[in-house]
Amino acid sequence: MGKPVVSVSGSKNVNAVLQSKTFNIAALDSGGGASESSSKNKKGKKKKRQSLFSANSIMFEKDRKRHQFLRHLVGAAFTPHAVQDGMAKIVQAANQQISRIKNRETANMEDICESFTLDIAWRQIIGLNLQEDEEEIQRFQKAVERYVSGVFSISAYLNLPGMTLRAPYRARKYLVSKIEEKIAYLEKNGPDGSTLSAMVFSSDEDSNSNKKLSHDDIIENALILLVAGTETTASTLASAVFFLGLHPHIFEKLVQEQRELIFTHGSTKITKKFLDDCTYLEAVIKETMRIVPLSGVNLRSAEEAVILDGKQIPKGANVFCNIRLTHELDPKIPSSTSMNPLVDFIPERWLDAETKPGEDFMPFGTGSRRCIGASLAMAEMRVFLSILARRIDRFELLGDGSAEHNTIRWKPASIIPKPLDGVPISATSHI
Repeated sequence: MGKPVVSVSGSKNVNAVLQSKTFNIAALDSGGGASESSSKNKKGKKKKRQSLFSANSIMFEKDRKRHQFLRHLVGAAFTPHAVQDGMAKIVQAANQQISRIKNRETANMEDICESFTLDIAWRQIIGLNLQEDEEEIQRFQKAVERYVSGVFSISAYLNLPGMTLRAPYRARKYLVSKIEEKIAYLEKNGPDGSTLSAMVFSSDEDSNSNKKLSHDDIIENALILLVAGTETTASTLASAVFFLGLHPHIFEKLVQEQRELIFTHGSTKITKKFLDDCTYLEAVIKETMRIVPLSGVNLRSAEEAVILDGKQIPKGANVFCNIRLTHELDPKIPSSTSMNPLVDFIPERWLDAETKPGEDFMPFGTGSRRCIGASLAMAEMRVFLSILARRIDRFELLGDGSAEHNTIRWKPASIIPKPLDGVPISATSHI
């Protein structure tokens, strides 16, 4: 955006930024982004311009006290109990999407993984009842995709004429209407276990005020959860499948772990206890997030001049916490190819205390603004890969990941790196 940015890496420096009161969320000062934007009407009075996302949401709220309030109430939707309550819907969505792999000669895993997280978006995050309406499901999923693409587009931060007529703004209008319909239903019928329900009925009991989220708070934070809960998880899962395809022996270990645990538990039911015992599956997920973490976290702004790692950051400077570089320079992984999944995708490193990455592993960020939906994201990835390993014997990568190519081309504009060709595969299933 035409402004200099300081990039910091290493857990010590990243923690110094994310856990210090010297740094705060950097303001987004465009008409299309998260700032307050206004123009004048014919009478010369200011009128508020619609923003694509709000500066008052949990992701962009600058006031620390209010952010703590939002995090406490929105976080009620992501407690272990809340995530467990939604497990059946996650399993249902995963089974439906993995059935698509079984019923086709080839499958595009980026498409499969995106559809899976979008299913979770309407089933669990918003809690809509769209099972019998395939047309409405497609409309909802397309709206989320368009909204997410707008949020991560540079044009969202430019104050251009006709912005609100563009597809991301139309998508926002539709999504807000669905959220408002659901809020009205919940207020009439009571809680239903959805993420939105938890936000509607949560209250700040700790302060004895019983203060609740406002109507606008619920809408803006539900939209943020749709963004954070779809693109990032889908991209990580697509990359995980790609890495497993590059290393078939690792997928075989994943399949074997599932078979052994089903025998040990005496049941095929996926529960929190079952997933907690999937140590190799957990290692696969963590190794994937190590190699393809979130590009960064929200920009921070230095509220006063500060010395960090022997260098001065001037007051007002924007600071970018480079999580990828932090992972790459992790002293626990002294390898020049540590971020190359062709040779260094090694889940086993997570099973040994001597090789297991430590403080420099921070795929969900750190501090008071650590990803609030991390527990749901991990549950989604665990369930999807567990069912994939149960229902698919083996698969082969096509396109860039095939034996003939054995190269990786990444999508240039993705908040989490994912292969350019969408990870096409050919699978052999047994169920």
